[in-house]
Amino acid sequence: MKNMPTYEELPAQNSALKKQVKYLGNQTENAKKRYEQAQSEIKNLTLHNMANWMIKGANLLRPIYEEMRKELVSKHFIYADETPLEVLNEPGKAPASKSYMWVYKTGQFEGNPIVLYDYEVGRSGEFAKKFLSGFSGYLHCDGWAGYDKAENAKRCGYWTHLRRYFLNALDVQEDKTDYSTIAGQGLLMIQEIFALEKIDPKNPGEKRKYTLEETAEIREKNSADKVKEFFKFCEENQGRTLPKSLTGRAISYVLNQRVTLETFLKNPKIELTNNSAERAIKPFVIGRKNWLFCNSEAGAQASSIIYSIIETAKVNNINPYDRLEQIFISIQQGVDTIKSLL
Repeated sequence: MKNMPTYEELPAQNSALKKQVKYLGNQTENAKKRYEQAQSEIKNLTLHNMANWMIKGANLLRPIYEEMRKELVSKHFIYADETPLEVLNEPGKAPASKSYMWVYKTGQFEGNPIVLYDYEVGRSGEFAKKFLSGFSGYLHCDGWAGYDKAENAKRCGYWTHLRRYFLNALDVQEDKTDYSTIAGQGLLMIQEIFALEKIDPKNPGEKRKYTLEETAEIREKNSADKVKEFFKFCEENQGRTLPKSLTGRAISYVLNQRVTLETFLKNPKIELTNNSAERAIKPFVIGRKNWLFCNSEAGAQASSIIYSIIETAKVNNINPYDRLEQIFISIQQGVDTIKSLL
């Protein structure tokens, strides 16, 4: 079989064919160049470069993040939680030392929900005080004393957390079904308080069974007495348990947190749990299991901003990719005000 003729060997009269061959040859050469350029760019697509892109992107998002914080602290109900975060290159700290990612979420009766993450080098209450500056309302959080530094915040105790104390004490009993013990009786009294509002302590995130008006009436007529009985029970049994036993620790937790645990009786919008914050911080915890740590403070701060934008979009049923695309296109085109991007 004869070889195909080259461009030069084509008959002069086949000018149209010669043009087509030349065009295809140029296209092939251009495709080859584009392929080689793409290969070169892929070689430069290092983890370091991608991390820098994330940091630069987060810096563009920071003004929106700050506006979201202002909006969050203007609300009347906030849920808060925190989780450890290892940052390898922090000035003045060893690589294995703990930093923290804090999370703050608006209440379910506060309009469109906001979820904000805040990276800090420690767990001092000063960080909560700084972030919540300007907030005057109810703060759902666990029993950690650091939250007391949040000025003008009325702390709301965490009854599901309290329940865990008594449940753990019951689990170490030889007979785990013996509810005649102090741990067993305490647990049953807690579950009665949940039952009044038809809340399952094992699934406290489920939808409320009663309206706010009905909840207020239940708490005034029934819950208040049950809570009073429960605290009286704990006071009477404090001297009957070893302070360092699980039951003793449960009793101490109750009496130390009495003021915050009673707060829910003041307003029907207050939850018996802080599960809203725990759910909000879960995506970050799952992510941490994969990437383990942040390399720098800048990276940790970028994570807090990007997580805030994405998780706020998700709780508002907005596609996070679409949300980020809309923001970056608007920034590129120029916007009159940051609030227009909220």
